[in-house]
Amino acid sequence: KVFILKSLDDLIKSRFVEMFGDITERGRFKVKRWKEVLDIFNGKDYKNVLVNKGGYPVYGSGGIIARANDYICPAGTIIIGRKGSINNPILVSEKFWNVDTAFGIVPKEVININYLFYFCKQYNFNRLNKATTLPSLTKKDLLEIEINIPDLEEQVKFSELVTQINKLKSDVQKSIDETQLLMDSLMQEYFG
Repeated sequence: KVFILKSLDDLIKSRFVEMFGDITERGRFKVKRWKEVLDIFNGKDYKNVLVNKGGYPVYGSGGIIARANDYICPAGTIIIGRKGSINNPILVSEKFWNVDTAFGIVPKEVININYLFYFCKQYNFNRLNKATTLPSLTKKDLLEIEINIPDLEEQVKFSELVTQINKLKSDVQKSIDETQLLMDSLMQEYFG
């Protein structure tokens, strides 16, 4: 099951490289710095907005850790760890609160969110690490990252492929979960 899902992830990565080349390659596309093409939202402590149910998810660099009655980042934001897990971007499709150890990265009109996300998945943020023990990034350094800017039409084609593959991944995961539920039920019935 993991093999199938990983193969689909690899398909997206290979299509990215096929369409846009290596992220460090220059000359084929316009190059901009992040400060020109995206906004970075600093995270904040969430203790004052914490709720037990409902609300918005609270994300750290490793995923959801709580719920909040307010949000910082809009839907369609990429989380990059500021401390700790700095090389594991997360794409969030809903509004959310980000903790103070995570940045929210929001593209402007010239960049498609899926293009930016797969750029981030290939970028080695460890190169910008400022700490010796716990990995750490600064907003200043992130804003200086250079990114190729292909035509938006090409980015959208890539994004449509990502959407199709993510739907397929969801269908595969659902089938795996249903099969596991059936097997668990049969095991309980026969050996219970």
